[in-house]
Amino acid sequence: MRFEVGQRIIGKINNITDYGIFVSFKNKSGLIYKDDFKDGWEREKLRFQPGQEIKVVITQIKDKKIALSLKRVNDPDLVDPNNQFKDLSKEAFASTLTELAGQAKKTIKDLRDGLN
Repeated sequence: MRFEVGQRIIGKINNITDYGIFVSFKNKSGLIYKDDFKDGWEREKLRFQPGQEIKVVITQIKDKKIALSLKRVNDPDLVDPNNQFKDLSKEAFASTLTELAGQAKKTIKDLRDGLN
């Protein structure tokens, strides 16, 4: 599988060091550098354990090294290349969301009606 900057992935923590958190995913690994946590690294690293699954975003790929971030997972400037809505205008995206919300409401109603 080819990885790209902006891609959101679920990985498993395999090691926590003084440099940051090493995360494995699909036969690859990357590093969430301690600077991702700013000055709170010493405190924040205690929240994580090896084997824990976390969602991260790829922020850089250089010389086959993958830089990851936790804090930028929801950063709109890092567009996920796998996002099916990435090429839509804001208006088209809003219209799509409205349509999907309507479909979801109908499905919920149908499920509730089926329970009665």
